[in-house]
Amino acid sequence: MAGGQTVGLLNAVHGPDRDNLFAVGIDGAILQGSVTGFQRAAGKVGDTLWGVYGVSPTVAYAVGRSGTILVWDGTQWAPSTGADASAMIHVP
Repeated sequence: MAGGQTVGLLNAVHGPDRDNLFAVGIDGAILQGSVTGFQRAAGKVGDTLWGVYGVSPTVAYAVGRSGTILVWDGTQWAPSTGADASAMIHVP
């Protein structure tokens, strides 16, 4: 990562291709980058994030504790307005 920033633990990495990856972790850390390195895409956004799915460089979703659902619009991460954050998701 650039600038000497560190993240204690990353829980998931995903992206549409090797040059557009998103990584999420503890304390709401969100990083954006490629297979050669990551840079912080957003500050700490709240609770720990457990999963991320990058559809394209301008569309991604992150999920985490306490019903957190975030959407990336190519510029910023924001809480989802189209999903019921009270829903529980279980992946075996």
